Amino acid sequence: MWHALHTGLLAAIVASGVQAASLNACYERWEPYAYQSGSKHGGAAIETVNLVMSRLGHTVRYQEVPFNRCVYLLSNAKVEMGLFITEEPGHPFVYSQVPLAFWLLAAVVHRDSKITHFEGLQTFKGARVATVRGYRYTLPELEQMQQDEATDAVSSLRKLDAKRVDVMFEDYLWSTMTANRRALNVRALLPLVKVSPEVTGFHDEQLELRNAFDSVLRELIKSGEVDAIYRRHFDHSYREISTMR
Repeated sequence: MWHALHTGLLAAIVASGVQAASLNACYERWEPYAYQSGSKHGGAAIETVNLVMSRLGHTVRYQEVPFNRCVYLLSNAKVEMGLFITEEPGHPFVYSQVPLAFWLLAAVVHRDSKITHFEGLQTFKGARVATVRGYRYTLPELEQMQQDEATDAVSSLRKLDAKRVDVMFEDYLWSTMTANRRALNVRALLPLVKVSPEVTGFHDEQLELRNAFDSVLRELIKSGEVDAIYRRHFDHSYREISTMR
């Protein structure tokens, strides 16, 4: 198995034509996928990208910035890649075909709410909903709710904790972890609203890099190395998270 994997990775590197380089990447903080602690960047996604790029002979410098800032940096070729950049119409991006993470979108309510399970978006018709600027929810039902926009997801959780809104839609694992860590009186409902694969965006000048990235990431998922990384940060493997509902 090691020999087959090693051979596959070498083939991907040679075929890519991408020279070893020091690359720049941006991301919005999303624990435990990606976050900055002091001068260091860590998390399941960061470790996975570092492993992929090390196999390609690259190093990566990261910037933790708001989502819209990351889109701006990537659009203007200030960075070569942006983590968790989904389809952004009108931007010069090419996208990884292999998910780096999964947005387990859940309805999050206050602990005092009488709603105990998610039974459909119609439950929240007319409700006050906290949204995050720049996020693409692709939930048409949001138009039937009173939207209260914030610049980041933590601010939205705090609004919910203070009962300034009735619901927000956010990643199940992140919202649960953040609520526990910050002692916020909110809870995420099951089943999930939907699961959205989150990919890596590359500036369209980096097509060869994107192709090499995808090839190596597929091999690392197949070998179980990405599962091992994820288990260090979650109670679940990459494959388990990808099938959550």
